[in-house]
Amino acid sequence: MPAVVSFPDYPPSILEKSLEENTNEIMYGDGYEQSFKNEINHLRRMFTLAFNHRPNIEAQAIEDFLLPLSSVTPFWFTPPNEVTPIQVKRVKNSFKRIPEPPAGRTETIQAVFKESFDL
Repeated sequence: MPAVVSFPDYPPSILEKSLEENTNEIMYGDGYEQSFKNEINHLRRMFTLAFNHRPNIEAQAIEDFLLPLSSVTPFWFTPPNEVTPIQVKRVKNSFKRIPEPPAGRTETIQAVFKESFDL
């Protein structure tokens, strides 16, 4: 199922960008090792994001977008400092909404997005 919705235009900070590699290695008895890709899309980008010091209404809009999609529905997201959107999913159990003092007028949202190759 292709991604049909785009993430709202709320630029995040990247706390971490990593690659998840899907490769296999075969170890031979003489110390020789052979590695190979496990599938067509063997490199998957992951983004640990923070939306810092956002007004409550903006934090609510981000939550309202992400939670109904759960961690199963892909959506379009343009990573910071990139121009081309990629299809991603939210990683299961990665959503956090943290009120900030004083009086909770701003909040920080944290989430992890994983590149998706769903068709």
